[in-house]
Amino acid sequence: MRHTFGVTQAGPGSGPSAPELLADATDISRLLREVQRYVEQPQDAAMRESGLTMPQVSTLGVLFDRGPLSLKALSRELGLSHSTVSGIVDRLERRGLARRAVDPADRRVSLIGVTDSVDAYARQGYAQSQAGRLLPALESASAEQRQSIKAALTLLHSLLGAQPAR
Repeated sequence: MRHTFGVTQAGPGSGPSAPELLADATDISRLLREVQRYVEQPQDAAMRESGLTMPQVSTLGVLFDRGPLSLKALSRELGLSHSTVSGIVDRLERRGLARRAVDPADRRVSLIGVTDSVDAYARQGYAQSQAGRLLPALESASAEQRQSIKAALTLLHSLLGAQPAR
């Protein structure tokens, strides 16, 4: 293999050429951005109306999806520093959207979770609105097509070096 400008060029018979891979990567990136934009459009409007920042919305989403977490675990999930997440949680607490409680298993640790009002909102409509634009598209797809989509995205996720969320 030969390296040029940070792009590995395949030798004869060793698979797709660098220009082919670059073209595929460009197309896949564009399609992922377009799908993400399409799916998230209703959420963006709801977020603007709520007055919450994207990091605050992400924090609430993680806490709702994963349950109460320590600050360390929440920071890891969000990929943000401990001090940044602590500030986000402080602001969410002041707005009555998150709360800290002592971990009964280890009284030195605080667990951060959503308040009852956030939990009720999320159970009533958040999940539906989150997938709102995706649901009609998936309803029009066959079970085989839905499985193909999931399999392709799971494979891409794996190839990118991440473990699939379960």
